[in-house]
Amino acid sequence: MLQPFASSDPFTIGVELEVQVVNTHDYNLTKAATELLSRVRKQRFSGAIKPETTEGMIELSTGVCRNFAQVKAAAPTSSRTGTSSVPMAVSVRNT
Repeated sequence: MLQPFASSDPFTIGVELEVQVVNTHDYNLTKAATELLSRVRKQRFSGAIKPETTEGMIELSTGVCRNFAQVKAAAPTSSRTGTSSVPMAVSVRNT
C-alpha cells in the first residue's frame, strides 16, 4: 500500500529513481527485490534504498532538500567508493 505524501516547506526538491531488477543471464526482469534489499541492507549508503510497487523494482531516493547541493549530498552513494551510484550488479539467485 502506498503511503500518503508528507507535507514539506515550499520550493524544496527530492529525487526518486525507480530501478528495474534484472537477472544477469538474459537481462529479463526478475522477482528479486526483497533478496537484493536484504543483501545491500548491511552496506552503508546515503539516501534511501527501498522496495517499489513490484518485486522486480526498487526505489533509490533522497529526502526533502532545499537546493541542488543538498540533493547531490543526499543521493544514494556507496561509502566504500564515495561515488554517486549504487551497486549496479548484485548477484541474486532466482529460485
